[in-house]
Amino acid sequence: MWHLKQSRKFKAWDETKQEKELNHHFYNQVLQVEHEKFYYYLLAQEQKTLIIKSGNSMKKQRQFLGYKFKGGRQAGMVMFRDAKGNHRTMLHDESDFDNPEKINTLIKHAFLGADADIPEALQKHVKEVDLLDCFDFGRTYFETQISLSPHAKAKKIESQWEIVRIGDICKTSSGGTPLSTVTEYYENGDIPWINSGEVWHGVITKAEKFITQLGMENSSAKLFPVDTVLVAMYGATVGQVGMLAIATHASASANRAGHASP
Repeated sequence: MWHLKQSRKFKAWDETKQEKELNHHFYNQVLQVEHEKFYYYLLAQEQKTLIIKSGNSMKKQRQFLGYKFKGGRQAGMVMFRDAKGNHRTMLHDESDFDNPEKINTLIKHAFLGADADIPEALQKHVKEVDLLDCFDFGRTYFETQISLSPHAKAKKIESQWEIVRIGDICKTSSGGTPLSTVTEYYENGDIPWINSGEVWHGVITKAEKFITQLGMENSSAKLFPVDTVLVAMYGATVGQVGMLAIATHASASANRAGHASP
């Protein structure tokens, strides 16, 4: 906005025009930031995550990891071992990789969607938090990195509609891209191929590119029916949605877009 104010074009406008343009740029910037906040808010909704810390002191870190570096000019490190010769660490159990008293088991259960049952011996190092609380949505300039020091509880979504996971009510799938170096995958193609840049808050009635049946069979691209909802997963349009309205005889394949059909 500072560059706009310094431009000759801006200075040549009257005050009414200047105020209008400044408001336009301001609201565009705000909308972009709030759009990204909302996108990450939806991604983190009802997601649990484990925060694991090794400790603040060198002694605690060594106990946590189960080793220390050799001193002096010697290279390498010293592994801490128990009476049976097994590595003594909070991270894993060499003789039982499913040991519930070790952190690797907690991580495994977290990936499987199970609630964390953190043993007392690990509670100073491991805690389960709401992923939403690891983002600071109150900042003017939104930072997308996850904080290891959770913030105050984020507000939950309140809606007159029941809040459910998309996967519980829809079939979901991602698209794919045939190799661009293989001419036969694209030349004279008649299957509409939608990329994420074409997913922009609206009804999709045509495609910019087409692929062949051979291209579809040799890639992860899929045919989706009319009324499929597409969600752009990457690029400048990430988070944008669109609905397919292409005639039923020309179903579209989705590239980098989520598919949700009722």
